[in-house]
Amino acid sequence: MNPMPRLKFFLLSVVILVAAFIVSSCNNSVELETTTTTATTSTQTPIKGPDRADGQMNDNDQTFRSLTVSNISPEVVFLGSEGNGIFRSTDGGTSWDWLRSGLLHTGTSYPEIYDIAIHPSNNDSVYAATLTGYGVSDFGGPYKSTDSGDNWARKINGLGNNYYASSITIDPANPSTLYLAIGAGTSTGGSDQGTFYNGAIYKSTDSGDTWSSLNVPSPTDQNRITKIIAWDSNNIYFLGTNFTDTTEAAGLMKSADAGQSWAAINTPNIHVAAFDVAPLNKNIIIISQR
Repeated sequence: MNPMPRLKFFLLSVVILVAAFIVSSCNNSVELETTTTTATTSTQTPIKGPDRADGQMNDNDQTFRSLTVSNISPEVVFLGSEGNGIFRSTDGGTSWDWLRSGLLHTGTSYPEIYDIAIHPSNNDSVYAATLTGYGVSDFGGPYKSTDSGDNWARKINGLGNNYYASSITIDPANPSTLYLAIGAGTSTGGSDQGTFYNGAIYKSTDSGDTWSSLNVPSPTDQNRITKIIAWDSNNIYFLGTNFTDTTEAAGLMKSADAGQSWAAINTPNIHVAAFDVAPLNKNIIIISQR
C-alpha cells in the first residue's frame, strides 16, 4: 500500500492542530478577564494605561508616574498614573485593582499621581502626591487613604497658593509625621496663565490632615522639588531642580533637624536630576546627572 496518502493526511492534521493552537493563544493574549465596580476595575493580566476619565487616551510620553512597594508586604504594589488614577496589586503584579474613588477629576483626567507613600507598618494608610498644574487647583494636591487605597480624600488644609504636589514621604519612626514637596513653575493656562508660583516644603504632624510650611533656603522656592525622602525622624533629603536656569538649581539638600534648617550637599558642577538614599546607611546616596 502506498504510504503517501497516509503521510499527507498526517501532516495536514498536524498543520490544523498547530493553527488551532496559535489562534487560541492569540485570543487568550488579547482577551482580559475583567471585573468592574463603581470604584475599582480588576484585570487578570499585566496592565497598561487605560482610557482617561471620559474615554480620552493617555498622553504617549509617560503612562505611569510613580511606583511604590510596601515595606512590610512586598507583594503589595501601588502605581500612580498620568491621569487615570491609582493601581494596586496585592499579589506582586499578577492582578491589579484600578482605584479612583474620592479622586477629583477635571472631566477629562484625574490628577497625575507623582508619588505614593505607604505607612511603614500599616498598608491601610497610604498617601499620594498629585498635581494638575501650578497654582491653586480644584483637583491636585495631597490625598490620603485609610483603607489601602480603596477610597481617597484630598488633604490641602494649610497649603499656600500652589498645589503642585510632586513628592511625599513618611517619617519611618513616627508615621504621623509627613513631608510634602511642592514644585515651583509658571501656569500655562487659565486666567492665571503666565503667573509664577513658588515651590515649598510642607510638614504634617497629624497624618496629613493639616500642613505647615518649612523655611527653605533660596533658590529652593524657584525650583521644581522632584523628590523628598525622610530617612529617619531627623534626616530629611530633598532635590530641587531648575530646568530653565541650572545655576538656580538648589540641588540636593539635607536637614539633620527634622526640617528646621537645611544645607546643600551637592557635588560641584553637577546638575542632579534624581537621587536616592540607601535604606540602611544614610551616608550612601546615589544621584543621576542631568
